[in-house]
Amino acid sequence: MNHAFFKALLFLSAGSVIHAMSDEQDMRKMGGLASSFPFTYAMMLMGSLSLIGFPFLTRYYSKDVILELAYTKYTISGNFAFWLGSVSVLFTSYYSFRSLFLTFLVPTNSFGRDILRCHDAPIPMAIPSILLALGSLFVGYLAKPISKYCDEAAVAHPTRSYEVTIHPTRSSGVNKNWGSDAGEIPANG
Repeated sequence: MNHAFFKALLFLSAGSVIHAMSDEQDMRKMGGLASSFPFTYAMMLMGSLSLIGFPFLTRYYSKDVILELAYTKYTISGNFAFWLGSVSVLFTSYYSFRSLFLTFLVPTNSFGRDILRCHDAPIPMAIPSILLALGSLFVGYLAKPISKYCDEAAVAHPTRSYEVTIHPTRSSGVNKNWGSDAGEIPANG
């Protein structure tokens, strides 16, 4: 269920940008929209961070449990699932932040008239976005106390060496976007 919150938030944010940009759907023809869409940018950033499993956001709890269970299988299929999941974390963080950079942070490639007419999400779109953002932030954390009672009953506690693989993999997909095909983005902002 937690997956639904941040995915819906990302789709609603993308729809808000498409609506405001005269139905343009090519991110390469956008750029520089963070100042025009501060609310939508914040919502899309929150959804993207949750999607990649940023610590203490909703997906962090579910994704790490799945990878941990695959890691503790100690079988070839478990190891395969763990490494496949780890690689998917890299690709997910890359494409998620590439879309964020192309849409909001690189210099604009839009027509001036589109930039002048663009507007942030209207109230009917902003209210569901806020509710979905709250779900993206807190649903995984609220489910955590429930799983605390199950830990001692059925789950083996492996070593935490799998985290040595997961956390750098997650951040390397984000770091790959800086200075890549998303455009040269200065380090100071």
